[in-house]
Amino acid sequence: MNLAVITPEIGQPSETFIRRHILDLSEQEVPVVYKYYNSDLWWDPEAETLCIEKQSNRMHWRLRRLARKLGYKLSLCPVDDWKRVDKFLKKQGVDTLLIEYLNQFVDWVPHAVAAGYRVVAHGHGIDMSAALEDKYQCQRYLEVYSQGVDLVVPSEFAKKRLIEIGLPKQQIHIIPYGVEVSSTPASQKKPGGPCRFLAVGRMVAKKSPIRMLESFRKSLERGCDVSLDYVGDGPLMSAVRDFVDVSGLKPHVTLHGKQPSEKVMELMNQADVFVQHSITDPVTGDQEGMPVAILEAMAHALPVVSTRHAGIPEAVINNESGLIVEEGDVDGMADGLVSLAADSNLRIKMGLAGQKRVSENFTWEHEKNKLLNLLSQS
Repeated sequence: MNLAVITPEIGQPSETFIRRHILDLSEQEVPVVYKYYNSDLWWDPEAETLCIEKQSNRMHWRLRRLARKLGYKLSLCPVDDWKRVDKFLKKQGVDTLLIEYLNQFVDWVPHAVAAGYRVVAHGHGIDMSAALEDKYQCQRYLEVYSQGVDLVVPSEFAKKRLIEIGLPKQQIHIIPYGVEVSSTPASQKKPGGPCRFLAVGRMVAKKSPIRMLESFRKSLERGCDVSLDYVGDGPLMSAVRDFVDVSGLKPHVTLHGKQPSEKVMELMNQADVFVQHSITDPVTGDQEGMPVAILEAMAHALPVVSTRHAGIPEAVINNESGLIVEEGDVDGMADGLVSLAADSNLRIKMGLAGQKRVSENFTWEHEKNKLLNLLSQS
């Protein structure tokens, strides 16, 4: 098997799962085809790459997406671009393609199959939620992916969503994301002092950062000795800063902005509890797949306080490895934060349970072996 990865862009710090597929999945260097050049790269592939569109042409892709939403049946991946890609892949000796996101390259898939490539498409989140609100997109999924193309999804929840639109269940394979398990439980490292909460994620609607901060504020209001480290950036960053200022949270909240994975791991080693208030974006319908940050927190023996959303309850077992509340339940999340802040023994118990669950179900070795088995099938 000579593998190549096709992905929207490279270098995003939040897409550690794609970084792993490119850098760690194969013993050989994996060529990469990507749409967009990101001038703020956080990591680089080690093999040959082909960029379809430079930064200056991103408006072209946005206009095509807008036209699609208005009902114009335009391809986001024109055939002329595929010809360039095919020439590049043949030059690299590629025979197998792992395509990241189901919606981004769906128009190339029939050409790739016809050219003799083994194709596996990997769903992640928005492509299995907000994209399904587009009838034309659903139609393209059915036309293309019903013809024997294997699909990978990170959760049972995601598989059910694709089955609901008519895709054959036998072609949909659940392979959860995998992470490295910390050798030293973070919850046992720091005796005494305030309980340190940690949140990691892009500041977008489906992460609901203001609800998470309001729950944290309520825990302070109830007398908890707590602090919050928040790693991430995004379109809601200014709203987050304003909320922290207006609510008097500045002495208790540190906004770290965008950080490399090494810094995130350092903060997880110092934290006591991980918190994330995921919801379905009320405007677009965007949902999580299986948040890698939650799995990484569990791998560091951090109890998780989160929501009953998408694949999260498949990772975090309520009242065992963390606490799960309904989407939008700010008071319920505050209750969870208060109970864990007040009970270090409960934090350790849940953290160790979560670490054990990750060790048994969500390691990188689990994901790697399952992906390689699927990709190597002829």
